[in-house]
Amino acid sequence: MHLRVTRVARGRTTLDEAISTFEAASAPVRQAPGFAGAALLADREARILLVGSYWETREAMDASAARIPAAVAEWGVDLVDLQPYEVLHLERTQPLSSGTFVRIVTATMPADRIADAERDLLERLLPRARALEGFRSVVLGADRQSGRLLCASTWDSVAARAASDAEFTPDRDRLGETVGASSVSVENYEIAFASVGVAASATT
Repeated sequence: MHLRVTRVARGRTTLDEAISTFEAASAPVRQAPGFAGAALLADREARILLVGSYWETREAMDASAARIPAAVAEWGVDLVDLQPYEVLHLERTQPLSSGTFVRIVTATMPADRIADAERDLLERLLPRARALEGFRSVVLGADRQSGRLLCASTWDSVAARAASDAEFTPDRDRLGETVGASSVSVENYEIAFASVGVAASATT
């Protein structure tokens, strides 16, 4: 399983218009072979949108990229960047749905430390997340070529997300020490649209 995160800015349209027209504008990409689902994430304050799309194979994801420029132009937004990931772990206690809230943590680390970060998440951090009120899902993805790691967790409410952030901030602050991570960033989003058909759990 593979994940592509497409970051866009609202361009010539309003954020609400971009959200309302996403389903139609993204149809050509979502109809590509190997598509396994998508979620639209909105940061209303920063007026930024992310599209997380799941793909059955890396080849299918790469082939679908040719459809993105036309879809973005039709959508009326500005393409900022694309980031591919291999999905290392995907777990959901409930389906993705609009009106829930996501925290995305990204970090860059030596490629040979990605396995250490994955093991730490699965063995130490994820059990704690499952025990927290409002936990819905987590996906861990890696770009081994660049050493970039993504961990996205979904929560029932802003309050649940904030409580979990307080729980895990000390662990994030030690990423440099534990796995040699640098350039750690944290972003918060609301799910504005979700249509994800991949299984509740997936690992590679």
